[in-house]
Amino acid sequence: EKKKKMELVGKPVIPGMSLSGDKFTQIFTKSKVTIGTGLVQHRDQIFVTQAGILRHLPPARFWVEANSRRYVPVLEDLVIGTVIERHAENYKVDVGCARFASLSTIAFEGATKRNRPDLKVGALVYCRVILADKDMEPVLTCISPNSKHGWMTNQAMFGELKKGYLFHCDKQLVHILLAKESPILKVVGSHFPFEITIGMNGRVWINSKKESITITIARAIQSCRGKSDKEMTDIMRDLITQMKEMKDDENEN
Repeated sequence: EKKKKMELVGKPVIPGMSLSGDKFTQIFTKSKVTIGTGLVQHRDQIFVTQAGILRHLPPARFWVEANSRRYVPVLEDLVIGTVIERHAENYKVDVGCARFASLSTIAFEGATKRNRPDLKVGALVYCRVILADKDMEPVLTCISPNSKHGWMTNQAMFGELKKGYLFHCDKQLVHILLAKESPILKVVGSHFPFEITIGMNGRVWINSKKESITITIARAIQSCRGKSDKEMTDIMRDLITQMKEMKDDENEN
């Protein structure tokens, strides 16, 4: 029975399919299920909204991996966007989907019409999707439902991402990075301090004290695509050795 419930994981699924009788039914009683792109929950059932391959990241994260490289906005997704246009009342932001998203100029914690961020064209911004409709432009916000740090404190969860390095990952790698026990971030984070912001739209931002370290970490993460947990851990350990050697060389000089 357990094997039967796992049959759909890794297999093609199409819009309209209900996954409630699959692995989800068993997991619902044990832990909170997190659903991502291509899935939607209605009451006690989960339905497929996008054709693709059903993916599962233990213990309870599920999503549909589509062939399309274009991001499809999902309500409450956390994304990284690029400011494309500035207007009096809002910004137009590119998050990688078919239409530019809209971000109000006062959609920042503690912002007012007189006291608000001044984002330039080209600025990177970390946002939350609050409207995702195929017939309308996506709407974003930088207001967190859980954190009340104002945008001026530099402690707000959302907002402009300054400096750092932006790169792209496929959906499967994004979900691995977001996992609580990510084999990638766990190994590196125990040796080197760095900041990372992960967008469900496949954009990842990293920052550290030195640009060389930032880029080295980014490239190592990108090389983990399609690898097993053990292979990813080995890649990260090689990275640590490489960065330690870089640090020793700098000290000698």
